[in-house]
Amino acid sequence: MNDLLFGNTNEKTVKRIANRLFLKEQKRNRIIISSIILTTLLIVSLFGIGSSIEKTIQQQEIRMRGTKAQTVVVNPTNEDVTLLRSDENIKASGTTYEMGNAYIKENADINMIFLYWADDLAWKEMISPAFSEMYGSYPMNDNEIFVPDWLLSKLGIENPKIGMDIELDYRYGSDTVANPALSELETKVFCLSGWYHSDQYDRALSNATCYISKAFWEHSVANESNTRRVEMLLYESDEDAITDYSNLLTVIKEGSDHHVNLMITDGAIGAGSTYAALFGIIMLILLCGYLLIYNVFYISIRKDIRFFGQLKTLGTTKRQIRSIIFRQLRRLCGIGIPIGLFLGAIISLWIVPVGVKALYNGTETVSVSFRPIVFVAAAILAFVTTLIGGLRPAKIAGRVTPVEALRFLEVSYIGKKTIAKKTFSVFHIAWRNIFRNRKGAFLTFLSLFLGVTVYLVVSGILSSIDVSYMTAEHFGSGEDISIQLVGGYAGEGYSIQDDKVEAIHDIPGVEQVITYHLFNDDNNDVYISNENGEWSAYLQKIYKSNPQFRDYEDSYREGNLYSSDIIGIEKTDFLLLEKSMKINLDYDAFSKGKLVFLNVIDNELENLELPDKLKYTIGGELFSTDTIPVPIGSQPLHFTDLLSPGTPVPSIILSQEYLEQCGFSNDLVKIKVTVKKGAEMSVSSNIKQIFSNNAGVIVRSRYEVNQEFKRTLSNLYMLGISLAVLLLFIGVMNFINTVSVSVTVRKKELAMLESIGMTRRQIKNMLLMEGVYYWMITLLLVATLGSILLVIVYKVVKSQVIPYLSFSYPIFPMIAAGTCILLVCIIVPLCVYYMEITDSVVDRL
Repeated sequence: MNDLLFGNTNEKTVKRIANRLFLKEQKRNRIIISSIILTTLLIVSLFGIGSSIEKTIQQQEIRMRGTKAQTVVVNPTNEDVTLLRSDENIKASGTTYEMGNAYIKENADINMIFLYWADDLAWKEMISPAFSEMYGSYPMNDNEIFVPDWLLSKLGIENPKIGMDIELDYRYGSDTVANPALSELETKVFCLSGWYHSDQYDRALSNATCYISKAFWEHSVANESNTRRVEMLLYESDEDAITDYSNLLTVIKEGSDHHVNLMITDGAIGAGSTYAALFGIIMLILLCGYLLIYNVFYISIRKDIRFFGQLKTLGTTKRQIRSIIFRQLRRLCGIGIPIGLFLGAIISLWIVPVGVKALYNGTETVSVSFRPIVFVAAAILAFVTTLIGGLRPAKIAGRVTPVEALRFLEVSYIGKKTIAKKTFSVFHIAWRNIFRNRKGAFLTFLSLFLGVTVYLVVSGILSSIDVSYMTAEHFGSGEDISIQLVGGYAGEGYSIQDDKVEAIHDIPGVEQVITYHLFNDDNNDVYISNENGEWSAYLQKIYKSNPQFRDYEDSYREGNLYSSDIIGIEKTDFLLLEKSMKINLDYDAFSKGKLVFLNVIDNELENLELPDKLKYTIGGELFSTDTIPVPIGSQPLHFTDLLSPGTPVPSIILSQEYLEQCGFSNDLVKIKVTVKKGAEMSVSSNIKQIFSNNAGVIVRSRYEVNQEFKRTLSNLYMLGISLAVLLLFIGVMNFINTVSVSVTVRKKELAMLESIGMTRRQIKNMLLMEGVYYWMITLLLVATLGSILLVIVYKVVKSQVIPYLSFSYPIFPMIAAGTCILLVCIIVPLCVYYMEITDSVVDRL
């Protein structure tokens, strides 16, 4: 019958029936409201993380490069500057000069202090927006300085004040050929004009960027002709900067000492993968929520199927029955969604900072973003998920005929063979009861499987993160403690004293001490010869893949000689190199200077054209040897910036024994210490005490770096496991609801079994076995299909997201999860049964 055609709307009656059914199904309502709340708050939290990650990535990129500008022009001509400032596409253009470098002798933890002067436009529009916090003002007087806050902490200044004195050793210029030193080191007392908060990346490198006044610049030996100048270009958007970059390359003629650099990184690509991952997680949350809501309503409809059949007998239409169900769904959403949005907002105040810090290496700078669209989208998704979850049950209720409703039985056995099997085994009855409603059983297994599998994958990936791999990037093989002289002090008469090495040997727990010497002082200039063009192909590739080295193309060429460095290593490191390269080498030849390693710039050795013979000069004397190339950063030596090539040509690695025999002067610039297991903390503390007063010496401990990574990853682990547990909880809720409703619906059936002779103990054993079967089948699916999925996700994450993975199956987390699920599977059916048998058998029948 068409209710619209005959005017059979009865809206008041439909509304009254919906309200009565809503009030009747309190247990169902609590489960669905909980599901809606969980679904909504998880979506809000994940959307909040996603939008905050986007904002944080942008802010991080700005702070990492130290400017809001998207493009910089290095050493532009006056004509270039005029052209740039007349470009309508450019929002603003400002200028900075690299004035010089400063050092602090008393503090061994500070690597380099860079001194910059910036004009008003560059400071206000591009540099200061890159700071998260700023106090004071830009320097105006000759002796004023503006510094990062962590530098003040390193100096022991926890409560800085404007106007306080800071003593620094400084010099004009820098340490490169393109920007050479313009003066000797001298001491100056600066006046603090202000400070800013710098993120962790600057502190990790121990490099501080400080700003000085225009007066300091004007009274210095530095000027526009001998100082590196950078013109910063700010656009309305990154897209405008990318578009205009190609135009700048055609307009501004690049040379060896000036070029155009696009500062925008590929962070957006990484953000895209992050968004894809968050989208996948949100879809999984929606699926779990849908399964729970669908299963709950499906069981509820099947339980009340006779009631809906009676309504059909009275003339109720399909549309009206669907309206009865959807009215209840809308009422459930009206309760669950606002609560979910509220809790999601509160939880996100904690989850978003922790999540973003964990995902992005513990950065302190987190930009929390709560957009109104996030709450609107979460509410819509939760509402649509709920309606879709009730759509199929509503259709079932609307299609049932009065005759079908009267003949409906909850029991639907698997097949004739099963029915014909005359057995009263509790195990067989329990197995048959699970699959009597195949669709309900499938949805329950699917929900449990998804929850447990997500928990397996997340805990598996997190447990596979090998902190030792991350730490290994900062240390060489067998290097437990690294002691090195920072670059600003090398070649300036500073060196690690030999008596310090002896003192390290005497520390309890020290097993081995290896020293590295740098042979590149003024008395023994080192050059690599390119007399016959042996290095031409290599240099062209370097200039192409590393544009910054174009500055050195002319500066380092002196009659086909390129300036280089010589590093001396001992036999222990020679053997480590030989082992890592998996080739047999002649140490006697190496110790006599006949065999040389090259510490090259590019890691792609197979693509580099390196000469078989090496010609180099030390102090004007020509040497010629065989060569074996070694890429920088490779294990086991792991050279630092001080020992890595700073010019287009490689550094030369020779035998320390050979260099000493030749009488070449050198500086001890690095010490590698191996310690006994368990003695890392005490040895590190003693070494730091030894070098507490040494200028420019940095002591780094593998143990301390390892612990720092673990602290950072603990946030990530907590976030991931929390999310996985929530999804697992949704799956467990689905199981609890399915089992509890199933036992409730079968109350009369269980009473019948008891009346024909089945004891309560047998009934409890039957229900217990049903729970055990749910547990066994779910874990079997997880152990097979779930483990396959874990391996697939592991390979994808390792290749594209986190390279520091070493596969580890999460045995203990799975044992804990499996035990909890088993307890739930056993306890829930029994608890529901005990709640239903309070009446006598006669009353229940």
